[in-house]
Amino acid sequence: MQKLFLTVLLLAALSFSVSGETKQVLPASGNITFREPFYRGCFYPGQPHEKIIGTLKVNLPPDMLKGCRAAVEAAGAGLAQKIECPVADGNVNFELGAAPMIPGTALITVKLFSGDGKAVGAAEAEVKMLLPRSETMVWIDRGRNLVVDGKPVIMRGWYGGDGNYFVTPAYLEKYPTPQDKCPAVLQGTQVLVAGEWITPEFNPEMTRDIKPSPGVFAGIKKVIDENRNKNFWWYYLCDEPELRMISPVYLKYLYDYITELDPYHPVMIISCEPKAYLDACDIINPHPYINPRLNPDLKRVSMSVVSAQKVWKAAGEAVQDRPVLFLMCPQAFNYAFKDIFADNPDFDETNATLWDGIAHGAKGATAFLYCMYTAGVGMQYAYESIYESLAVLSDMLTAPEPVLPVKVERASGTADVMLKVAGGQVLLIAVNPDNKPAKITVSADALKQFGKLFVFRDAATVTLVDGKLEFNLAPLEVKILTSPDRDKGLLSMTQLREKVAAGEKALAKPGNILFGRSREIEFTWSPNVYTDILSVPVSLTDGITDLYGWRQQSGDTGWLEMAFPTFTPKFSRAVIYGQSLAGVEFLIWKGGEWRKLEPASLKPEKYSADLDFGKQYQTVKIRIVLPNANSSSWGGIYEVELY
Repeated sequence: MQKLFLTVLLLAALSFSVSGETKQVLPASGNITFREPFYRGCFYPGQPHEKIIGTLKVNLPPDMLKGCRAAVEAAGAGLAQKIECPVADGNVNFELGAAPMIPGTALITVKLFSGDGKAVGAAEAEVKMLLPRSETMVWIDRGRNLVVDGKPVIMRGWYGGDGNYFVTPAYLEKYPTPQDKCPAVLQGTQVLVAGEWITPEFNPEMTRDIKPSPGVFAGIKKVIDENRNKNFWWYYLCDEPELRMISPVYLKYLYDYITELDPYHPVMIISCEPKAYLDACDIINPHPYINPRLNPDLKRVSMSVVSAQKVWKAAGEAVQDRPVLFLMCPQAFNYAFKDIFADNPDFDETNATLWDGIAHGAKGATAFLYCMYTAGVGMQYAYESIYESLAVLSDMLTAPEPVLPVKVERASGTADVMLKVAGGQVLLIAVNPDNKPAKITVSADALKQFGKLFVFRDAATVTLVDGKLEFNLAPLEVKILTSPDRDKGLLSMTQLREKVAAGEKALAKPGNILFGRSREIEFTWSPNVYTDILSVPVSLTDGITDLYGWRQQSGDTGWLEMAFPTFTPKFSRAVIYGQSLAGVEFLIWKGGEWRKLEPASLKPEKYSADLDFGKQYQTVKIRIVLPNANSSSWGGIYEVELY
């Protein structure tokens, strides 16, 4: 990271400012912008280094600017060069040869002289050429792509997708890694660089525009030193700082410290206010959850993606002139742990949300969160198909060619459109983020050379007339057009929808009394159970048998109760899916007390217990007890079925 300081050589009252790379949150007295190198003032291994191009914006009184000139010098790391530059419109634009540069640090000095030759100010900044390292190196290129060991990538992964982040043992056995579930996943790892010392509850100072205390810096340095020789992709500095009232000035101090200690890894912040925190990160990762819900009659209300669209648009615009990467952290869970009417995003909502972010410049997603994305069949297939598509289209999305201007005429509704042409190929994305139809006409000079385009994941083509074509988009519809055809081997959108419908139908097992009725059931449980996102009672009767609906947080015996105020189930068999089910006890409420039922036959499996009681019972309430769960084998229940 640049080390920048201002030396006033004539009058203490005179100052100048330099705009750019140091990215101060508050207006700085001096600052230098480098267009080359683009990111952090560093040439990364394998990057060309022909020139150093920078700008100094001078803040001097108009009379001082008359005849003012600048001397620019590069010294160190193989460079020894001096040039003179004019001061034009208050700027010093300079260009230095950098071909002789070797690994190390070059000091760039800009000295200002008045028309009569008197020195009036100076600024310094560093440019570094970094040595290669055996561990993972990650940076951001001019196209605002994430570059991992020299290769630009489109992120296709999960927050909490690494390791066993609250993933059930049953699921992990089937899919040890996210790539085992979906080979198109590209899962980078992260280092949480700040712990409780960056949590307002423990550290109130972080809500103030001040420099952090020495202990905070010491804590961060310890984390960086511990991970210095490990492979990971980025540091995770802060989550939702806007909701925690965390000062962007405070975070900027920490960001500068991290980048000084480790230039090989970017810093990420998750925030829905990207402009406020751009100066304190290299990756801004908004999380505008759309929060689908059911109405009191349990009918699903169609959700618009416009709320997410506004955040994507703001993030895309914010990073346009900055060396900052825009990622998405979209919703892959539901809020049913605190709102029984909450639901998962469905296929179309998920599809429109992510592709609208891509249309606004996002370079991938770290969806929240891996352990729950299969809780909705539509949501699961949407994410997996989107990641497949992003893998196929990644070369176009990361191509150095810029996004091209497009004229969009709207007859009705709204839509977002992105166009790239690279290497004679086309990628055109049109998204309707609203739950109303949209009719638009799209035209661009760059499209005039093409007569037809292929509809991605659809056996169809569209004809262009003088670079113009029409879209009739259904609510939340996404249309991706390419040239040439690029969807070979992928299911069509029609086939994907058929797969979703078949998957949802398969969840309902014949004779299961409880399926889909969680919102008619009252749940209570022992105090040693998680009461956060992992306690999702609606998932206990959704037909999905390998995700948590209830999980212990200590080794004590835990229990789960299900009361039925609106119906009285009659059953002779119970099937419980979960973990640590050995010795599971099943009780019913009868005569004002709990009565334990002894099964006539028991079929125990590793992650299920099938209890056949031999005769029919009915009750207003059941209790499931896991007496053999302990601190090394915690109890958990995934699904409860009654027959």
